[in-house]
Amino acid sequence: MALAIIGMVSLGASAAFMVASIPMMEQFYADMANKGKVYTNVKIGSGLALANETSFGTGGNTPYIALWDGQGHRIGRYAPDEDEKISDGTISGNIRIRHDDTEPEDARKKPEYMLVAMNHPDAICINFISVTDPNDEKQAWYGDVGSSCGGNWYQSRYPIGEKNYMPRCTWLDQNHSDKLKHRGMGIRLPDFAASDERAKQYQDNKDTMCNSQPRFWLYPDIKPNDLIPVFFPPPDYNTDLTDKDPSKIINNKGYPAGNPGMKIGSGSPTSPDSAESTDGPTLKRSSPELEPPVRRRWLNPPDSRFQGQLVMSSHDSHSAKVLCEHDHSAGPDFVSFRENLFCDMSTKKMWPLCDSPEKKKEQQAENSGDSIEEVDVKQGAAEDKGQQVQFACFDTETKSMRGAGPHRRDSSIPVKQYHKAEHWHEGNTGL
Repeated sequence: MALAIIGMVSLGASAAFMVASIPMMEQFYADMANKGKVYTNVKIGSGLALANETSFGTGGNTPYIALWDGQGHRIGRYAPDEDEKISDGTISGNIRIRHDDTEPEDARKKPEYMLVAMNHPDAICINFISVTDPNDEKQAWYGDVGSSCGGNWYQSRYPIGEKNYMPRCTWLDQNHSDKLKHRGMGIRLPDFAASDERAKQYQDNKDTMCNSQPRFWLYPDIKPNDLIPVFFPPPDYNTDLTDKDPSKIINNKGYPAGNPGMKIGSGSPTSPDSAESTDGPTLKRSSPELEPPVRRRWLNPPDSRFQGQLVMSSHDSHSAKVLCEHDHSAGPDFVSFRENLFCDMSTKKMWPLCDSPEKKKEQQAENSGDSIEEVDVKQGAAEDKGQQVQFACFDTETKSMRGAGPHRRDSSIPVKQYHKAEHWHEGNTGL
């Protein structure tokens, strides 16, 4: 240590230059080591709240990712450590997936198929995935797709784009804690490039999006290194990106990516007797992983991670009614001020909000942009107090249920207590 100090003193400015150069040299050698290597960058948005708000535990482990090209040849994989996580309401750093599985290595191939699978136990709710290939072409997937195709989902207030579009988040869970159904999903990225006509097709004929395994599929128990199916041959599109022949898409189970001797979602070879004679890869049609998931109504378990958590939203796009009536929604109890409804996610039962004149004025002022005084003038004497809900309702001020009324007992009215609560205000995205 003494020699180092003496050397720096005697060298003066040169020592400072040498010390400053060390990081530059390290970067130089790192650049040399990476020279010629090709990467695809992936980013994942997680959670239902924003990073500066109450955490509801909807961030989780960074998932395993694998990429294939349009012919089903593997491009590369990313296997994160267990301590690598994406926090609530944040975007992952650049997940760099090297093209080291291509032939030749580091070929600048476009990723078309993606497997996203949980390899560690902390479940995550994914809002969006963005993919940027070596040629700087960008592709994306949003959590609304998972919710439309039978995945567990929840509302999100993570804003996307200039219009602050807030996609739902889709749950993935390795060990199915909290009864969350799916461990992973396969995505054909080009099929989620936006066009109004394609969006209408998916809305009018959901099977073209959800009942086509190569296009999008949710898997209960798929594991990292398992294969996902690809189209063979690739689908044909009209100029507006709709399918030329939807009959070739719907009920299409596809063919395993990369290896004709493997069955989908397994990692074990098919038997020769089960292989079909085709020009493309073979697929074991009797595999139970290929059957559509059974629809079951999802309820918060008594020991759920969501117990004691409450979200209250003023956003027009957030509906307590939709959340409560959907079979697969999963997350904290929810209040919609726009609908004046409370959803108890433990029972999927809706309750009205208790009328509070002051709270109602605040909410109307927030929704209209008027001041409290202007709301008072507009309401005038027209408010009919006889229509107010006072009992068997959810009180947003005390964050608890009110009973059935004086001298009345109703065992169906739940007891609610919360240790986490957040109000999502209209227009306040926090970003």
